[in-house]
Amino acid sequence: MLKNKLNGLTIGLMLIAGIIAPSVHATSLATLIGPPAGTITQGNLVFSNFNTTLGGVNAAPTAIDVAAFTTAAGASGLRFTSLPVATQFAQATGGAAGGANARELVIEVDFTVTVTDPSFVIHQVTQSIDPTSLATGFSRMLSVTGIPPATATTVALNNCIVGSGFIGAGCPAPSDTFTLTTNASTFDVDRHLDLQVGAKQGNTLIAGSISTGFFDVTFPEISCAALTSVSIATTGSTAVCAGATGGTATVTDTGNLLANHQWGYRTATGGFITPLPSFDPAYIINGPDFPAPGAYLLV
Repeated sequence: MLKNKLNGLTIGLMLIAGIIAPSVHATSLATLIGPPAGTITQGNLVFSNFNTTLGGVNAAPTAIDVAAFTTAAGASGLRFTSLPVATQFAQATGGAAGGANARELVIEVDFTVTVTDPSFVIHQVTQSIDPTSLATGFSRMLSVTGIPPATATTVALNNCIVGSGFIGAGCPAPSDTFTLTTNASTFDVDRHLDLQVGAKQGNTLIAGSISTGFFDVTFPEISCAALTSVSIATTGSTAVCAGATGGTATVTDTGNLLANHQWGYRTATGGFITPLPSFDPAYIINGPDFPAPGAYLLV
């Protein structure tokens, strides 16, 4: 028989997984720039001070849709899509959108992200692009997220895709996630996508096309609230046979409710902890998790 007693708990701080939330706000970048200036709120984050670079190869703010969303891991962020709805950000050397020369389109969105709940801080910056993006011929798409050096931490995320006919350096090693060396509650962000197609070799144009449905940026947070107390309770039997299951042990936290739990056991008070394959707040006491019949301290 396995005899189990409750004695302690090992705690690690991290964000727990969430559920993908639908977009709660979608509007053109031009509307957000104003006047009057607009803001977007998603979870604990407020996005404000929207801007872009006008003219040249830059997309007009009326052609950029901005929507807030939450990832499956619980991180809030912004997704940028093309306007009118159901179109794509695209560039080509031929056809209605093309011409006889190499072409470029830059979609740039500048903004400020701020945490409204003082119990949380931003811990990471993560970017991504539509996985169905298509590049053909001589084409390259550069995906970049920058945080200006005036803030606590300088971040420059880079990724790209190239067409099969691209000639040149191609893509640098991708860097789509950066963990801030100093967690922050607010900073400025420069998120942009650069679509490049075509190249001239003498009088010959090397054709290309590229398109994408969206690109985005998210800001995983961590809780900075103190974990003030932890308690454990059991229901059912704490004595189980080697091949059976018994009662359930449940942990309750006070303070930092984002604490993640790793269950384990000791064979003596204050002794070495052997981890158990359970990370949930509740653990069903499982005989096969223990090496042999005896008395164990569940932690």
